[in-house]
Amino acid sequence: MSWKYHEMYEIVLMVCSLFFGLDKPSSRSKAEIKGFASDFWLADAVFVSRILTILSLYPPIPMSKQDLIAAIADAAGITKRAASDALEALIGTITKELKKGHNVTITGFGTFRVSKRQARTGVNPRNPTQKISIPAMKVPSFKAGKTLKDAVR
Repeated sequence: MSWKYHEMYEIVLMVCSLFFGLDKPSSRSKAEIKGFASDFWLADAVFVSRILTILSLYPPIPMSKQDLIAAIADAAGITKRAASDALEALIGTITKELKKGHNVTITGFGTFRVSKRQARTGVNPRNPTQKISIPAMKVPSFKAGKTLKDAVR
């Protein structure tokens, strides 16, 4: 079976999107994609298996702040500027409350809180024989809520 380069490229993109769980719109119908995919899997199973092996060696790309802003804008049907302002307001409010020592609970999502770390003795990474004193400090922490835990499982 002869494959045109752009058809193979489209199928590879589809396989990659399915591998990463992305929903990308396609210009082709579902039946057409299924036909291409089944032919592709049968004709070039070794090639696909190599692609998936290579992809499995790389960790998933984490979502950046800009990606999050774009996702919020798309989901809420607002501009990226408004989504950015909303995200900044949320982060600012959570930070301000944690500075005061208060917990911030978003029901179903989780709780942001301040944890206290005890003072301890550590090792200087530049000179492993030297012991250093690490002072007690407060650190932010997050505990996932039941709904978030269930969604991730």
